[in-house]
Amino acid sequence: MRSVLSAVVAVTLAAGAAQGWGSLVASYASPGSSPYGAGFINYGGVNYITLTTQSPNRVWRLYESTGSVYSSFAPPAVIINGCDSGVLGGTPTTWLVSMSPNYIYRCAYDTGSIYNTYSSPATYPFGLAYGEVGGTPYLFHSDLNYSLYRLNPTTGSVYASMFVNFQPRDLAYGGGYLWFASDGYLIRRTNTLGSTTASFSVASGGAQPVAVAYDPVGPYIWVGFDTPANRLNVYEINAVDILPASLGKVKAIYR
Repeated sequence: MRSVLSAVVAVTLAAGAAQGWGSLVASYASPGSSPYGAGFINYGGVNYITLTTQSPNRVWRLYESTGSVYSSFAPPAVIINGCDSGVLGGTPTTWLVSMSPNYIYRCAYDTGSIYNTYSSPATYPFGLAYGEVGGTPYLFHSDLNYSLYRLNPTTGSVYASMFVNFQPRDLAYGGGYLWFASDGYLIRRTNTLGSTTASFSVASGGAQPVAVAYDPVGPYIWVGFDTPANRLNVYEINAVDILPASLGKVKAIYR
């Protein structure tokens, strides 16, 4: 079954056929259980999905076109939650976050070698998303305790923290928006302050969505599902002017 699904993924993603907002266009098995973090990067002219799993405790590089494994490395902590990858100052970089200890690791994308480590400001750190807003690079960081942080991606200094009225898991940045895996089997599209502008429902074998990556090729959203599914689903997000299925509001901003 996996070989059939992988073939479908390759054809569907390459074709870029629009099927409508939130439509499932591909699905395949995760290389490990509990895929808690995901990200997208173009490296050496090839598109990859970065993925973390907790069993085995690995950081994977998957081919974006097929979902097959290219390489993997052991993370610097026993349990890694979220991750993201991007090019910072010309350097391909992966960020990883662990809940115990509450650390964020800035690593070499291809080897996992640690550039530096800094403390997470979150109570229950979960997701990371790297992106540039107005030409300034940021690392967005989610806290299961209903919070969102905007950090300096090199030093970890906190630029701002926000309350969100949903429980955020992993997140991604793309198309000018943040994309969250959240409670209620929802993928939420928010502005950079965490206010929901649109959402769509996802489910896979009763499992909750936990990992999210923004794929500009489609554009698509890749979603990792926790046990018992342990799957990666790819959803269409081409539609525009989507009415929000659920609304959020920033309660406070601390600077």
